[in-house]
Amino acid sequence: MTDETKRRLTEHLGLALGFFVSIQFSSQSTEYDIRNGLSRLYYAFFHVCLAFLLSQDQEIDKLRHNHGTLHAAIGRQLGKYMDSFLRDVYKSRLESDYEPGSFTRRYRNDLEKARAESNLLLERASKNFYWIYQECRKVL
Repeated sequence: MTDETKRRLTEHLGLALGFFVSIQFSSQSTEYDIRNGLSRLYYAFFHVCLAFLLSQDQEIDKLRHNHGTLHAAIGRQLGKYMDSFLRDVYKSRLESDYEPGSFTRRYRNDLEKARAESNLLLERASKNFYWIYQECRKVL
């Protein structure tokens, strides 16, 4: 692995970790905190997945600009579960960022339910995220 690839991998890992640790769903979280957290969750995975592919000596420049292609590449490398998980997190990000009525439809304005479901997702995501993150670090 070249020094340039290691540099790029490290940069993606830094962004991924920065986004991931910034996510918090507390008893004080508003709808907008939850929406933002779900968006950050996807981008944490986006960057850790790019780092993973770099760690496997794959070219990522075209993948960075097409989320579906990135999801498929991760599915080929890490299996159906991770492909499906990544697509679910992506869908949550799209709804959070672009669908004004999605929160009302999904949670019926029940912030407690939204916080609880978001925390469950974050707990599930944490195991996946840190596993991928640690796999990437092995090549540095």
